[in-house]
Amino acid sequence: MAQIKAKMRSALVGAALVLAADAAPAASLNILYSFTGGLDGGYPNGPLVRDAEGKLFGTTSAGGEATGYGFGVAYRLAPTASGQWQETVLHRFANRPSNSPPTSALTLDLRGALYGSAYGAGAGGYVFRLAPRPVGGYRYTTLFSFPGIFSPQGAGPLGPLLLDASGDVIGTTQNGGRTSGTNPCICGAVYSLAPTTQSGGWPETILYAFRHLNDSSNPEFGVTLGPDGNYYGLASQGGTGPCLDGSGVTVVGCGTLFRLRPSGTIWIEDVLYNFPHIPPSGPYVFGADGTLYGIDLPDIVRLAPPKDGAGAWHREVIYQFNGAVPGQPAGALVFDSAGNLYGGTFAATLTDSSVVFELSPSAGGGTSWTATTLAVLDTGLSRTGPQGGLVRDPDGVLYGTVGFSSSSAHGYIFSVTP
Repeated sequence: MAQIKAKMRSALVGAALVLAADAAPAASLNILYSFTGGLDGGYPNGPLVRDAEGKLFGTTSAGGEATGYGFGVAYRLAPTASGQWQETVLHRFANRPSNSPPTSALTLDLRGALYGSAYGAGAGGYVFRLAPRPVGGYRYTTLFSFPGIFSPQGAGPLGPLLLDASGDVIGTTQNGGRTSGTNPCICGAVYSLAPTTQSGGWPETILYAFRHLNDSSNPEFGVTLGPDGNYYGLASQGGTGPCLDGSGVTVVGCGTLFRLRPSGTIWIEDVLYNFPHIPPSGPYVFGADGTLYGIDLPDIVRLAPPKDGAGAWHREVIYQFNGAVPGQPAGALVFDSAGNLYGGTFAATLTDSSVVFELSPSAGGGTSWTATTLAVLDTGLSRTGPQGGLVRDPDGVLYGTVGFSSSSAHGYIFSVTP
C-alpha cells in the first residue's frame, strides 16, 4: 500500500478557554495531521481507534484519488521519532456505483485487524476487514454484502461494530429485517457475522429483527456490551414517544434504549426507555456505576436502571448546554479513571465555536456536573465538531477528528492534552 507523507503540523495552534473560577492549567490543542482531499483522503468521519503502541486508525468519507472526489480511505496515523505524525493509507475505497464510502468507525481486534462497514448504494451496504500482512501492508476483504433495503438479512449498516469473545462481528442495520410474517417492517436488525474455517466465509445470523412502532426501529449506533453480558443499543425511531413521520400524521416514535438478552437459541428484546421528545443523537457509554451516559440534545443525560430492578429506566439531566460551553454536544462521550466525562460540540451558529469539553461530577454524587471548555477547535464557519467523539490514551491525551472547518477545508486530526 502506498504511504502518504503529506504536510504535518505539530505546533500548538491555540490555548484552551477555562471557564471555571478556580481555573485548572490550560489544555493544549495540537493539529496532528491535515488532509489534502487527494490521495491521502478527505473529510475524516471518525471516531478514531487507538492501538497499544499509540497509533491511530480511522476512515475518511472522500478522497483517495489523485483527481476527482473519491470514496474515501482507511488510514493509520503514527507518531515519529521527531515528534510529528505520519499518515499511511491502508486502503482506498473504489469509486463505483455499487460501492460507497465507509460510514462506521473502525474496530480493532487483538491481532491488529480492523473491521468497518459502509451504508452502501441503494441502502445495501457491506462489512469489511483490513488484516495486516506479514510482509507489510493490509489485506482488504469484504466479509458480507447486504442484499438491499427489503432483505430479511438487513440493509444499510450503521454504527460501530462489536467483536465478541468468539471473534464474531456484531452490528446493526438501519433497514431490512422483518420483511414478512406478522407486522412486516423494514425497521432494521441486529446481526452477527461468524468466521468459518471450512470456507473462510462469514455467514450472517440475524439476532433480532425489529418490528414496528411500539417496538424499537431503525438503530443507528451499533450495540455495546453491558456489564451484565447483554447487548444494549439505541433506535432512532419506534417506542411510545410522540414523534411523527414527515406527513405529520403517522406516529413513528422518538426512539428507544433497548436490550437484547439470549434465551436459548433466540434473543429477547426489552425496551428499557422511550425517548420523549427527539431521537437520541449519539451512542451512549456505560459508566462505572452501571448507568448509561450520552447526548439528548441539548443536554448531557444519564439513563439509570430502576433501583428495584423492575420497570423502565429513568432519565436524569446532568448538564444543560446554555451557552457557558459554546456549541451543542455531538458524538460519543469518553470517561477517565476518575469518572470525568469528555466530549465535543459543534458550532450551532455562525458566531459559535466547536470545542472539546470536560464534565466533572459533583462531590456529593448529585446530578449537577461542572463543565470546563478545554480547547476551541474552530469558530464561525466550522459547523462540525469532533466527528463521532473522542478517544483517550492512558496519559489522558484526547484525540479526535474534524471533518470540515474554516481552517482546514478537508478536515484534520487533533489532540488535546488537559
